Amino acid sequence: MKLGFNKKVWLIFCLTACFMLPAMAYADEGAPPANLIEVYRTDGQLLDFDAEKALVYEPQSQKVRIEQLDGSASIEIATDIATKPDQATLTTEGAIFHLPGVKGESIEYRNGTLQRLQAYYWTVNGPYVAYYDSSGTDGSMDGPGTNGLRLRHGNTVETIVNPINHYWPLGEAKILDDGTVLYSFVDQLFRYQAGTSTALTKKPTTTNERESDDNKIASDGQSILYLNFNPEPVLQLLTDSEPITLFGPYSDLFGKYADILRQENLAIAGGWAAFPRLDEDRQVTLWLRSPEGEEKQIGSGNAGYKLQALSPAGDVVYSLTEEGSTRYFLNRAGAEGRTRVEAEVPSGEARWLNDAWWFSTDTGVYKLSEGEPSIESLTADPGELSLLVGEERQLAIIANITGGQAMEVTKDSEYVSSDPTVSTVVQGGLVKGVAAGTSQITASYRGKEVKVAVKVENAAPTVQRLFFTPSELRTEVGVTKTFQLFAKYSDGTERDVTAEAELISSDSSVAALTTAGNEVKGIATGSAFIHATFGGAAATLTVNVAAPSGYVKELFTLGKKWKLSVGQSRNLVVYADYSDGRWEDVSIRSAYSSSNPAVASVDAEGKVQALSPGVANVKITFNGAQKLFKIKVSK
Repeated sequence: MKLGFNKKVWLIFCLTACFMLPAMAYADEGAPPANLIEVYRTDGQLLDFDAEKALVYEPQSQKVRIEQLDGSASIEIATDIATKPDQATLTTEGAIFHLPGVKGESIEYRNGTLQRLQAYYWTVNGPYVAYYDSSGTDGSMDGPGTNGLRLRHGNTVETIVNPINHYWPLGEAKILDDGTVLYSFVDQLFRYQAGTSTALTKKPTTTNERESDDNKIASDGQSILYLNFNPEPVLQLLTDSEPITLFGPYSDLFGKYADILRQENLAIAGGWAAFPRLDEDRQVTLWLRSPEGEEKQIGSGNAGYKLQALSPAGDVVYSLTEEGSTRYFLNRAGAEGRTRVEAEVPSGEARWLNDAWWFSTDTGVYKLSEGEPSIESLTADPGELSLLVGEERQLAIIANITGGQAMEVTKDSEYVSSDPTVSTVVQGGLVKGVAAGTSQITASYRGKEVKVAVKVENAAPTVQRLFFTPSELRTEVGVTKTFQLFAKYSDGTERDVTAEAELISSDSSVAALTTAGNEVKGIATGSAFIHATFGGAAATLTVNVAAPSGYVKELFTLGKKWKLSVGQSRNLVVYADYSDGRWEDVSIRSAYSSSNPAVASVDAEGKVQALSPGVANVKITFNGAQKLFKIKVSK
């Protein structure tokens, strides 16, 4: 029969459906921390918990303990446990845990006795324990061994199924509240009840080449979610009526869809079902199906989402992994029931216990409470401030929430400075240095405080100008001359900054800087400029290069040494003896430096000033020739 298609009716239907769907707020749009009450905290590592007890591993003492959440009792159940168990479950009779690297065997504390449990797999619900018993024989392809899936209730142990060998596909098992066991065996779903197994799905027509059963099961006692990977991934909702296919079968020639779905979870509670789907790019999307059959997508995107837990009210806990970081969120109906809202919760186990959400971290157990999140402490970033007078810095205030989450409360915090004459702070956390000294900024939010130490210093003196000594250089081709660059600061001080400044010649073919950093060599006749920059200031030294006129063989002075009294001064007279026989007075063209300026100083023109008793040597440099002149100063 061919159905007619009415575009107008279809458009009205789509618009109606869109307006009827509840609006949703998602984690990637920003979600506040949930309000949590701390129920339990341990110095060890939390392995498992329920509404009354916690199973804890203590790495320092290498012990495993069962502790009451209210702290009223603690039982040591195992010692000499060198590594943290990789699987652990509380039971009504004690606990079961498995150690890494141990095959086919777990450890059980049962009714006061620590014993071995020959099992590599188990699941628990109330007084019931279902486990794969590996204590017997694996059997062969021709017949079953004695290993198999068992159901234990008190001292009664029932055999559910014995595979024909240890590796033949025996998959996941779930125990319902009444002791009924749902299990997957050779890619077929069975129900074990009152000593009898009943097939709930048809036997596959194809052989599982993996020879393993990875199928997934979820049930609330009324309905069942069954994800079967053979021959192609398909998820069915099994009820008393006909099965409903929620997705699949996906065409999965290379097993890519199955590999992704094996990492995902299913959940069903109170008629609500939560499950993943894959789009054409094999990206995971999360979906929530109501008891009435209405489906909604959980999360606004299709990457990084993973189902964690579901409540009978349709609340969903999921994780979101972005850029290597995983966060957990609770998605549930809002106060009016039409809008779904989200809150961030601890990144650990999420469980619906005693009509409430419970969460765990590695060290604590928390219970969801209505209202504002509970603040444990505030943290300031940065934790202390070093400012210059006039400088401003922004504080960030983080509220540490019960359960390990955090939220920024910078704009909502109140601020006060202990000494506004040193530092001030305005609403929003902007701190300004006013005068040199120390002070403290206090930020407060909902009864919690954090203090930030502030140190304010005067601004460092700035460079006002640069100048060269000498102010102009005359040299000849092949002759190297020295110079100095000084900085004059805003506080009146001067400092030689030749080695720190950036120097460059305007024409290295005429005058080139040497590797010494304070020398320039004449290359060819002409003029060039040495440009200097430092501390935001600049200066220029003019260099005139003349043709060579013979080199300086030796420098001579009038006298070989002087004896001066403190306060006396004299000008050095320097002659140059050239290779071509010339003599020249080069007193004002020579460069001078004192070995002991505290005893005798010398300026750029060769004037010596006696300052204090002692001995100093004045070095005279001209056109590559040098001479030392001794100065002895007495009182």
